[in-house]
Amino acid sequence: MGLKYSVIVPIYGVEQYIRQCVDSIINQTYSNIEIILVDDGSKDSCPQICDEYAKKDNRIIVIHKQNGGLVSARKAGAKRATGDYVCCVDGDDYIDINYIEEIDKIVFNKNFDIVCCGYHQAMPEKMIDVKVNVRAGVYDRKSIEEEIFPNLIQNDKGSFFLPTVWAKAIKRQLYLKYQLLVPDGVSMGEDGACTIPCIVNANSIFISEECLYYYRFNPKSITKSKKPLEWEGQLQIARHLANVVDLSVCDFEKQYFRRIERGFITVTKSQFNRKESYRTIKKEILEKMKDPIFREAIEKADFNKGMLIRVADFALKHRVIFLFRIAGRI
Repeated sequence: MGLKYSVIVPIYGVEQYIRQCVDSIINQTYSNIEIILVDDGSKDSCPQICDEYAKKDNRIIVIHKQNGGLVSARKAGAKRATGDYVCCVDGDDYIDINYIEEIDKIVFNKNFDIVCCGYHQAMPEKMIDVKVNVRAGVYDRKSIEEEIFPNLIQNDKGSFFLPTVWAKAIKRQLYLKYQLLVPDGVSMGEDGACTIPCIVNANSIFISEECLYYYRFNPKSITKSKKPLEWEGQLQIARHLANVVDLSVCDFEKQYFRRIERGFITVTKSQFNRKESYRTIKKEILEKMKDPIFREAIEKADFNKGMLIRVADFALKHRVIFLFRIAGRI
């Protein structure tokens, strides 16, 4: 039978996409898989669709739960998983028919802790291939520290290692440990909150050149919708990373400050989607900057390259808030 793979699919409000997603999994050329469909209290027809598929394929496990968000759905799936490796597929995405087989070829007799592949960004009119932004091939512990760590959280250009939970296969116990530690309320940066500590604690990684995952560009998703983001989510991420990552390793502390400031910038820009006056929003932003976590990150973040991120860094450090109003409307 070979290794077993648990495929976790968090599902909420994706009835127009879920059949393509599940079909891409049940039709895999590698058959020793369990498919865990987590209905996160979806109000559309997704719950019924999940139950329909479970009747057709005995490898499918359906979990119906109250709505708790993406993180809580992944946690529910992780607790139920029994495979050697876990693969996550979002409910509005889908995977290549050879996805699991190609991963299995890589881990066969090699026992890598993590396998990463690239993805196709599926847009309405075109498909864009996005490869993992490090060299392809084998990484032992030494090369992980030397080549991946310097860019893992956020380098001085504002770039970082591809943080997605999807387009990866992670040993179940490693994934379970760090997924369960992610705060349920996080709705931006939740993938990196899991994958960063997984990578920090991995002894071996394989980076594939192949693009085997299809990420659907969804304009209704959290990161693309024009609505104000929450400050608390960034504070939760900051506390979480400080708790699960040894910031004394490599230059992680510097990377951590950049990550927290970058998150603050993103939330700041989004505030100008609110109906309140500029003065009201500016006052709130300046008040949030007084939070000890945000204040320290803004003071210590050091972006040395990349014009846009350096301008944003300068604007924050010098309280030039109107620049974020302009950026938020672009």
